Amino acid sequence: MIGAPVWFGPSERPLFGWLHVPVGGSARGAVVLCPTFGLEGGFSHFALRQVAEQLADDGLIALRIDYDGTGDSAGSGDEPGRVAAWMSSVRAAVDLVASIADVPLALIGMRIGALFAVEEAARRGGVNALVLWDAPTSGRSYLREQRTRHGVSFDDVQGPDALTALGMSYGPDAVAGLGSLDLRSHDPLPADECLLLLRPGRGTARVPTNTTRGQATVAEAGDQDALLLEQRLPSTSIRRITEWLSDTFGDVAPAAVTVPDLPTSIRLGSGAEAVVERIVWLGSHNLFGVVSEPPYATSAPTVVFVPDAHTPHTGLSRMWVDQARSLARDGFRSVRFDLSGNGDSPIREGSEAYEIFALEHLDDVLDVVAAISPADPSNVVMVGICSGAYHCIEAALRLAPRGICIMNPSFSAVTAEWPPSSGRRARPTMRPVIARPFGRLVGRMARRFSPNLSLDASFNWDRWLESGFWQDAITRRKDLSDRTWRILNRALLTRATTTILSEVADRGVDLFVLVGDEDHAGLARGACRELDRLTQRPGVRLTKLAGLDHSVLKAGQRAQVLAQLTEHITGRFTSVERSDHDSAA
Repeated sequence: MIGAPVWFGPSERPLFGWLHVPVGGSARGAVVLCPTFGLEGGFSHFALRQVAEQLADDGLIALRIDYDGTGDSAGSGDEPGRVAAWMSSVRAAVDLVASIADVPLALIGMRIGALFAVEEAARRGGVNALVLWDAPTSGRSYLREQRTRHGVSFDDVQGPDALTALGMSYGPDAVAGLGSLDLRSHDPLPADECLLLLRPGRGTARVPTNTTRGQATVAEAGDQDALLLEQRLPSTSIRRITEWLSDTFGDVAPAAVTVPDLPTSIRLGSGAEAVVERIVWLGSHNLFGVVSEPPYATSAPTVVFVPDAHTPHTGLSRMWVDQARSLARDGFRSVRFDLSGNGDSPIREGSEAYEIFALEHLDDVLDVVAAISPADPSNVVMVGICSGAYHCIEAALRLAPRGICIMNPSFSAVTAEWPPSSGRRARPTMRPVIARPFGRLVGRMARRFSPNLSLDASFNWDRWLESGFWQDAITRRKDLSDRTWRILNRALLTRATTTILSEVADRGVDLFVLVGDEDHAGLARGACRELDRLTQRPGVRLTKLAGLDHSVLKAGQRAQVLAQLTEHITGRFTSVERSDHDSAA
């Protein structure tokens, strides 16, 4: 299987995708994968990658796409005509795979992407196979579910005409457009064969099951909730989809594959305000990345966006794409990338895919910095949220970059190695002499008195305590004073978070910390005086945004955070040599 990132579609508004082609120069079919939106899209990104790679290994062309205004594609999410633009993206993707080989066509749609796939199949005609993966009954029901889940999760109730939910914004135009999509209006389903993957308990009464040639295959997606709620790979559904498509196209004679010469760089906008983007492979392990830069020479430090958890290089709610393009217009070069075994980066030999807080991810960050700024690896500004912020701090303790901008940093994590690696310098851990024996005792008591505890039998309680999660549990006690916390920290912790941040500042690193109320409380827990002293130091800035959600998913917060980042980076660091800018302009 050969997989390559590509831009395709209209040159004035290019779309981004990953094209997976079978080895050997021939294929039995072509498949377009239509993703879902927002947080769901980030959680399912790696699952769709696995589907595409396995299909290519089975002799099928597979194309994963970012819709217009999403992912790495051109455009933004607040433009008019969103639904038409998303449908045009699917159409351009189908046109591309159809031009590569004269083979039967299939579309896979995840969640709202299933409705787009059905609409394109009906418009185009002659589609051989459809896979509708947890398809909503209609665009209206999809938005209703997103609104409810977001409101319950974040206590963020919004009006009926527009919606920001679970990492995606829908303006009035998009709400109206999605409201017009209805799976029930396509009976029979517009394909010869169809696989319907339904959540447990959802019957077929409200969805069509007829195809143009007979009955759809209906199966249960029992691992869908684990995917969308817990970020666990839906291995059973992935296997069912790939085997079904491979069997569906099993009797098709292979046809020759001719891949067109597709660009690996694009130019967005014009003049000195243009943004140039190009695909890069970084470090000794060829990590996937995208560089955004102005069309002229710049002396500014390179901005490195560090991924968090399983979130792809585009960032939560597409934050890093929009931030990178905005900074490029201000004269900064930046890179967004995927950690090894996550997003679209390869898996390191001997390592597991789809892990977070893997020890090798610390090396990934340093490798990317060395590759993107080889003359002076310290001439970078690193940006991260949550676990990405943790990796920024780890890198700063080794590299001393020009600056780090961290949002709601996560200092507590259960890591794969035990005992914790000495290479981790930015973890305030519980003293092992306490964590190990007490953790085993807590584990035995929990299993004895809570037999229905939803934890794997191998769950390691001493590691849970050592990682610092005990603090979050105790925090529910509102009557603990700062003095009490100070005593607990000194007795139980090996290092405090304020000590770690002070060490970063000691290295001359410009430090910008942006936190919400709860994350600020975590930093200040038993260390109010130390935090005050830290924020008085030159080159240290701490900003607390009231009500800021940890993942920046509430309505309006994303814009607030990006504005704060832009103001800090452009205000603290030289963006461009004026003479270079003037000559280029």
